[in-house]
Amino acid sequence: YKFNKRTVQALTNPWIVVEILSQGTKSYDLVEKLSNYRKVESLEQIIFVEQYHPQVITYIRQEDNRWLNIELNDKNDSLPIVRGGEISLQDIYLKISV
Repeated sequence: YKFNKRTVQALTNPWIVVEILSQGTKSYDLVEKLSNYRKVESLEQIIFVEQYHPQVITYIRQEDNRWLNIELNDKNDSLPIVRGGEISLQDIYLKISV
């Protein structure tokens, strides 16, 4: 949701969510938010990106409504995107020195 003084905007029926994790909210994001995201029927993929070192966690909805969890920790890994393609961790962390 995006709040403005006069309007409230919300994206409806998202198919992907990307969260950048911070130390202060990491536990909340990976537990509470993840649980709520999984209930959104239109979501096909949830991605959590660690800020300061190569670690990406993704959840991909399967045909039987289960979630496949993939954790990537190497800059040579590539993150699959459900609607086609992939993104290398090298590109995600391009300006982050590790």
